[in-house]
Amino acid sequence: NDRKLSHVSETNNLEVVAGALSGLSIGTMIAAAVVTGFSFSVVLAALCGCGSGALVYFQQAKITDTWAMMETSDAMKGEIEMLEAENRKLSENVNRLKNSVGGLEEAQKALDELMESQNGSIEAY
Repeated sequence: NDRKLSHVSETNNLEVVAGALSGLSIGTMIAAAVVTGFSFSVVLAALCGCGSGALVYFQQAKITDTWAMMETSDAMKGEIEMLEAENRKLSENVNRLKNSVGGLEEAQKALDELMESQNGSIEAY
């Protein structure tokens, strides 16, 4: 699998925009509270607005992290598939080598028996 993961920056453009709008919203809410003399309803609305602005920013950050994790997961799945295929090939090679060793052991055994039958003398050959 030739898929390469791209670098994920700490913040992306959507997070910057969400953060800027959140900051603007908070500033506007504070200004509204100051201009109205801190009336209860305006302060309550300002607090809700500030909370929702911050929430929007943090949710956008979570969405970005989720996208990055999904991309990483897809890349890792490809790597796992490639490694599983390589593992199967290696297992086949190990089995083939085991069979070769078994054949060589049998040949060695036959040669040892032949040597014994010739009284260990190589000169008889």
